[in-house]
Amino acid sequence: MAESSQKEYIITSSEGHINSKFETENSKLSFRLRRQGYTLVEMAVVMGIIGVLMLLSVSAFFSLREQSMVDQVTEELLSVIREAQNRATSISPDREGNDTKVWAVSVANNNFSLISLYDGGVTTERANISPQQTTISVSGSGSTPIDSGHIAYASPFAEAYLLSNTLCSDGVLCNWSKSLKPTEEWELNPITVDNLLTGEEFLQFTVAMGNHNSKIIVRPNGDTEIE
Repeated sequence: MAESSQKEYIITSSEGHINSKFETENSKLSFRLRRQGYTLVEMAVVMGIIGVLMLLSVSAFFSLREQSMVDQVTEELLSVIREAQNRATSISPDREGNDTKVWAVSVANNNFSLISLYDGGVTTERANISPQQTTISVSGSGSTPIDSGHIAYASPFAEAYLLSNTLCSDGVLCNWSKSLKPTEEWELNPITVDNLLTGEEFLQFTVAMGNHNSKIIVRPNGDTEIE
């Protein structure tokens, strides 16, 4: 009789242990099932992170676009300046066949043009219009804003003349004349103009868009540099 009671006790204890273990496994499974979803707070955090990343990506894209536009316009303007130098040296006629005294670059109203000066007139060889969002401002000696700036290269040695505000476009009015030297290069009589930059003065062209800008500085000797 005692043995029977003991066996029943053992069986009961064993069943209790099995039940307890089964309930524990159910609890773990139920917990895992509950964790398969996301809470509202977790979803809000994830959406917030995605929003911040998208905002940063859009901002970086527009910033890169602005810098690209500034670089493009700067390179185009610098290319036109160098073309004027080269054509003055090669003494090449303009597209209308005129014997050009001077090749010049004129910058005004966010546009820049390559022009040729000859006896009696001026020819616009090429006009470059900057994108609407890009601005080109002109200043004299890096500080004083001016309406326009002009770089003139006289044939045949591309001697540079920097003029602010007004370009002497007519060969007679500007008094471009051949020098008495054997080389017979064209010269501008400084007495005839009051806007000629000399000495340490220079022209500065600032290309800007948004928070980005680039500067081209032209010295009286014709040298150019980008800042």
